[in-house]
Amino acid sequence: MKKHKCPKGCLKFETRNFSSTIGPPSVLFVASDWGGLRMFQAIVDGRTPPSRLRFLFCLLFAKKCTSQGWWLSPENGPTCKPGTCGENDETCECSLTIEHRLTMMTTNPPLLVLPTNGRLRFYNTSSIMPDEKMSEVITCDGYGSRLVIAINGKFPGPEIVAYENHKMIIHVRNLMHTDSTTIHWHGMHQKGTPGSDGVAFISQSPILPGRTFTYKFTAQPHGTSFYHAHIGDQRSMGLYGGLIIYPRYKFYSQPQVGFTVIIQDWNHDDEPEALYQRMLNGVYNQDKKTYIEPTKSIDGANFSRFHMHSGLINGKGRFYSYNNALNHNGAPLEMFEVEHGRSYRFRVISAATLYPFRVYVQGHHELNIRATDGFEIVRGTGSESRDVIVESFIIHPGERYDFTFLANQDPDIYLLVAESIEDLRTKNPPEYHAAEALIRYKGNAKTTKDRDNGQGHCTYNKPCMIFNCPYLYYPTSTNLKCLKFDQANSYEYSSKFKEVVTADETLFFNFAFPGEPGNTPGSVNGHQFVSPSYPILTNEAALTTPCKTSECGQDKICSCTYNVELSSDRVYQFV
Repeated sequence: MKKHKCPKGCLKFETRNFSSTIGPPSVLFVASDWGGLRMFQAIVDGRTPPSRLRFLFCLLFAKKCTSQGWWLSPENGPTCKPGTCGENDETCECSLTIEHRLTMMTTNPPLLVLPTNGRLRFYNTSSIMPDEKMSEVITCDGYGSRLVIAINGKFPGPEIVAYENHKMIIHVRNLMHTDSTTIHWHGMHQKGTPGSDGVAFISQSPILPGRTFTYKFTAQPHGTSFYHAHIGDQRSMGLYGGLIIYPRYKFYSQPQVGFTVIIQDWNHDDEPEALYQRMLNGVYNQDKKTYIEPTKSIDGANFSRFHMHSGLINGKGRFYSYNNALNHNGAPLEMFEVEHGRSYRFRVISAATLYPFRVYVQGHHELNIRATDGFEIVRGTGSESRDVIVESFIIHPGERYDFTFLANQDPDIYLLVAESIEDLRTKNPPEYHAAEALIRYKGNAKTTKDRDNGQGHCTYNKPCMIFNCPYLYYPTSTNLKCLKFDQANSYEYSSKFKEVVTADETLFFNFAFPGEPGNTPGSVNGHQFVSPSYPILTNEAALTTPCKTSECGQDKICSCTYNVELSSDRVYQFV
């Protein structure tokens, strides 16, 4: 078998020579582009030189192709590793393999490991594991050993880095034994490619165990996005990863290259379906036989019945003791290394199931918010625009924030903290829910700063500013002030805001959990969503669960497949 490349870009192809008893030698061309596989057989003179074959083939199938080559199945292609997609490539193509794994277990041979002072050791010895062996272990918060979903053996999955307008080709292979799945490319507009949006039974049928599905879409818009499961709550088990799209426009805030920080709230006990049932029926402490009340935010709003035990950053965290909220189990944390005097970009993604987090950097009280959900922002407009400088910011599930900070403190190891905004002051025993990572200065940094609440420096005369609060203000005694989200302005050079200044129609969507006593079904405008049996985007006629006006109303919740019809070429405002 020979692999050939066209002189100036075309379809990748192979030739397979085989002899025939009836005629001259034949050449089987196997050609492919991002739309699928094409095969044909050409009868040529066996003495035809390969260069002549290449030239004829390029004339027939003139088309540009990627620099990394083509593969016929996910087993043969690159697995979304760094550097897979180059800036000058037309396409960005790689493969993801999804399978179950256990936390705190090695592979080949499988052995249980335990956390020890930021490291790991085997359960039956006190010897510390080497770095190479530690990197193979999915630790989460180091508590127990539970089932998770790994992508290419990783939790979270590998980060996919591409450039704006790349044609994305992602092969997803499902090796879970019994579970179907889909992947949603959160942040991608999918203009012209709605079938690759990855929402089960809306835009596609689920990927069955043992099957492969190929997603194809254009990398738009630029910025920080992520991919995650969109069936059940497989995201809470680790089926997610970063999706970074670098802009072609070179004059956005710098640096663009930086660190990716993916936050998750973590539960020790339950897999997605059990978590859903506990949210419906209540959470109990099985040891003490007591009911666990849902927590509240500082303004008194109830969180739902998803009990958070700890937080993770890039799949790593540590569990703080129930008896002493200052003590943790010493599980290893993610580490980011910086040089003194340099500015760094952190891309923060919330893959959380439920809880919002307040994000801050210990000892560094000026964070410059550069972008939200991929779009560059500033305060003010035109000549009066200025940077969004805050002490911290709050991020909710699905949101993304980019910030830069200057590494200008003493060369030590500092904590990057994503602290739950739950009000845990009345918890007995006390609890501390936070995701943490280490920021280490290169050089002589050896000690980690002790944890504090990150706000001891906030005073009455110089209060700390927090961006994106879900409430209007903090109690006066906290010395904290809220910078509302609508005080930020777009800094996108291609922003077409004038197109949507005037809305043709305003639609109201009330996302709520009103429920009856003892039950809290989520609903939108009083409609609890029922998943259809077929992807209704392309097969709306097959819908068997439409909403009936007689069963739905302002004072009662109905169960159906709720949808709202929109007309093209109209500007809609969603509230």
